[in-house]
Amino acid sequence: MKRVERYFICLFAVILPVFLYGQDDDWVKSEGDLETVEIDVVGSKEIILPSVARLFDPVPPQPIARAKGELDYSFSNYAYEGAETSVVIRPRKIKAMSESKLYGNYVRAGYGNYNTPYLDAYLANKRQKEYSYGINLNYLNSFRGPVDGKNSGAGEFGARAFGAMYGDKATLLGSLEYRRDMLHYYGYATGDSVAEEDISQYYNRIKFLTEVRSADIKSDFQYSAKMGLRNMTDRYGAKETDVFTDINTSLEVTEDVKVLTGGGVHFLTRKGEGLDVINRVLARGNVSGLYYKDRFTLQAGMEIAYFNDTLAGRGGVKIYPGGKVRYFIKNNFEAYASLGGGVKMASLMDITEENPYLNTSAFVANTTVPMEFEAGLSGNVKNILGLGAGIHWSGMKNAHFYVNSLVDSAMFDIVYDTGTISLLNPFVTIQFNQEERYRIGIRGDYYGYKMDYLETPWHKPEFKLTVNSKFNIGNKMVIGVESFVLGGIKARDYDLKEIPLNTIIDLNLGLEYIVGPRFSAFINLNNILGNNYSLYNRYMVKGFQVLGGIAYRF
Repeated sequence: MKRVERYFICLFAVILPVFLYGQDDDWVKSEGDLETVEIDVVGSKEIILPSVARLFDPVPPQPIARAKGELDYSFSNYAYEGAETSVVIRPRKIKAMSESKLYGNYVRAGYGNYNTPYLDAYLANKRQKEYSYGINLNYLNSFRGPVDGKNSGAGEFGARAFGAMYGDKATLLGSLEYRRDMLHYYGYATGDSVAEEDISQYYNRIKFLTEVRSADIKSDFQYSAKMGLRNMTDRYGAKETDVFTDINTSLEVTEDVKVLTGGGVHFLTRKGEGLDVINRVLARGNVSGLYYKDRFTLQAGMEIAYFNDTLAGRGGVKIYPGGKVRYFIKNNFEAYASLGGGVKMASLMDITEENPYLNTSAFVANTTVPMEFEAGLSGNVKNILGLGAGIHWSGMKNAHFYVNSLVDSAMFDIVYDTGTISLLNPFVTIQFNQEERYRIGIRGDYYGYKMDYLETPWHKPEFKLTVNSKFNIGNKMVIGVESFVLGGIKARDYDLKEIPLNTIIDLNLGLEYIVGPRFSAFINLNNILGNNYSLYNRYMVKGFQVLGGIAYRF
C-alpha cells in the first residue's frame, strides 16, 4: 500500500468517532455548559505493529539467442539537395583608428646672457598627400660680445618659405630663403679706441631653388633636375651672384647593372669696391657604370670639367677618372675603397660662411684635386654599436688658407699654395645607439699636410675630436651634450710672425623638459668651461653662455 493511501485511512479513522460523538442528544441540551475534562498526554506511548514477512521470487535467467552464420554489413550513400540559398558574406568591419593629434608647428622663444634674445618659429600644413608648404623664421642676436661690449656683438636673422607638389610620376619642390648675418671686426689691438659703427659688417644672403624629380620608385629610370640662384651682398659693396643647374639620372639596364649620369653649370658674377666685374664659369659632367651582385658593388666612370680660373695656369678642360668598390662582410660590416678627383668650387658666399671676418676684396679661385684616395671599414654590432675607421689622402692644387691682412689686422686675406698640397687624413668613428633612449657619436681626425710653397696650412687644425650625444629620459627630458677639441692651429699675423693658437676645448649642454604635448622649457649652456679661445687669430670667442626659454607646439 502506498504511503498516501495509508495517510488518508488513518485520518478517516480519527475524524469518524469525533463526528459520531457530536450527534449525542445530551450534549445538545447542555446549552453550551462545558464539563470539566482531564486529558492525559502520554509522550512515551509507542505503537508496535507485528512484522510481516515478504518473499520475492528471483528473476530466472533468460535464454540467449546466438546468431548463426556471418553478418553482412552494407552502407548506402544518401545525397540531400537543399534549396538554393544566396549567402552574402559580410567581413567584419574594424572601426577606423582616429589619427593622433599632430603638433608639427612650433614657436620657441628665449633670452640669454650677452643680451641675447632668441626666437624660432615654424609653420606648415599637415597631412596633405598632394602638396605641402610652410615657413620658418629664426632670430638670434647677441648685442654684446667678449670684447668691448657692442663692438663684438654678432647675430643672424633668417626667413625661409618652401613648398612641394606630389604627383604619381614626378615631384616638384621649391624654396626661397633670406638670411642676414651681423657681426663686427673686433680683432683690433687691445686698447685701441674704435667706434662700433666703423667696424660693423653684415651679409645679406638670398637663395632660390626649384627641383623636379621622379616619383615612381619602381621605374627603371630615375632623375632629378635642379635650377637655382644664390646672391650675397655686404655693407662694403661686395656682391656675388651664382646661377646654377644640376641634373642627375639613373637607368637600370639589368638586375645587376645601372648607368649613372650627372652634370651641372655654375655661372658666378662678382663685383665690389675697387674691383672689376669678375665672371667665373664651372661646367662639369660625369658618367659611370654601377655593378652590384650579392655583397659586391663596383662603380667606375669619369668626370669632365671646364672652368676659367686663371690662378697659376688653371682653367680649361680637365678629365678625372674615378671609381669605388664596396664589399659587404658578414655581421653588417663593409669594406670600401675609392679613387677619384675633381673640382671644388669656391665662392665668396661659401668662404664668408666659414670665416666671416674675411676681407671681401680677397681673390677667390677654385681648388682642383687631380687625385684622391680613401679606404675604410664600417659597420655595426646588433644595431647598437657602430664602428668605422679609414684613411683619406688627396693631392690638391690651389687650396686656400687664411692669414691676417697686412693692411688691416682685423681682417683676413686668402693665400694659396700654387704647388701640390698633400693631405693625409686617418679617422676613427664610434657610435652608440639604444633605440630612442640615447645616441652617442664620436669621431677623431688627424690632418697631416705637406706643402710646396707655404710654411704651414694657416688656420687649419692638426687634429680634431668631436662628440655629439642625446639622451631621452622617460620621454620627459631630453639632454644633448656636444663637445669638440681642436689642436695644432697656427696663424700668421700682419707682421708675418707665426703664432700658435691654444688648443680649443669646447663643451656644450642642452636640456629640454617636456611639460606636455604642447609645452616644454629649455636651457642651453655653451662653452661651459669658459675658455676664451680663438678659432681665428685675434678673435676671442664668448665665454660661458646661457640661454633659456619656452617652446609651444601646435
